[in-house]
Amino acid sequence: MLYCSGQLAHTKRNTDIMTEPLPTKRRSAKPLPTGIYETPKADAKAPKAPTIPLFSATPDQVLQLKGVRVPDMQHGFQTIVTDLFESGFDVHAEYREIKAGLEITDALTPDRLRRAANSQEGIANRAHQLYIIAKVEVQAYMRETEGVYGAIREAGIQALEADKAIGARTKQITDADAKAAAAALYPDEWAEICTRRDRAEAMLKQLENLAQLARSRCFTVSAMAHPGARLT
Repeated sequence: MLYCSGQLAHTKRNTDIMTEPLPTKRRSAKPLPTGIYETPKADAKAPKAPTIPLFSATPDQVLQLKGVRVPDMQHGFQTIVTDLFESGFDVHAEYREIKAGLEITDALTPDRLRRAANSQEGIANRAHQLYIIAKVEVQAYMRETEGVYGAIREAGIQALEADKAIGARTKQITDADAKAAAAALYPDEWAEICTRRDRAEAMLKQLENLAQLARSRCFTVSAMAHPGARLT
C-alpha cells in the first residue's frame, strides 16, 4: 500500500533517487566525478566566512539548527494535517476511482442522476485531497533531487569557467549555457534526472486538472438531475 506524503516525510527516504533508471538512447556519459552526490568539503586552508545568525536579533544569538524540533501547528490544525497527510490510502486506487467517478456509463435515469449527484461532491473532495497530497510530495521530491541536479549543473558551469580561464569563451555564462554543458558532460544522468523531475511536475498538473474536472462535474450532474432538465 502506498502512503501519503506526510508518512513518507517521517521515514528515511531512499538515498538513491534513481533506483529505476529510465531508458535512454545514449550511453556515452562520463562517470560522475567522485563526491558529486556529496556536499563539497571546505578547504581547511581557506578563510572561513563569518557565521551569519539565522532568525536572530543580535549577532550573539546563533540558531543551532541541528537537533532543533520543528513544532506542530496549534489549535487542532495539526489534527487536520495528520488526517489529510498521515491517514494513509492507496494513491493509485484513489486516482482510478476518481477518474471512474467522473463518468456515468449506464442509463441516465432520474434515479441514477440523483445517486450520481449525491456522490459527486465526495469524489470532488477526494480529488482535491489527492492533489494537495501530490503537491506536497512533488515539492519534497524536488528538494531531494536538487542535490544531484545542482551537482551536475555545477559541473557544467565549472567546465564553462575553465573555458573562460583559457580564453576559449568570453561571453557571460547563462542558465541555458550551464544546462547545455551539463547535458554534454553527463548526457544520460542529466536526461534521466530532468525527465524524472519533468514527469513529477506534469503529474501534478494532471491531478490539478482532475480536481477541477471533479468540481465542475458536481455542477453538471446537479443540473442534469434537476426535475426540469432534459436528458439527451
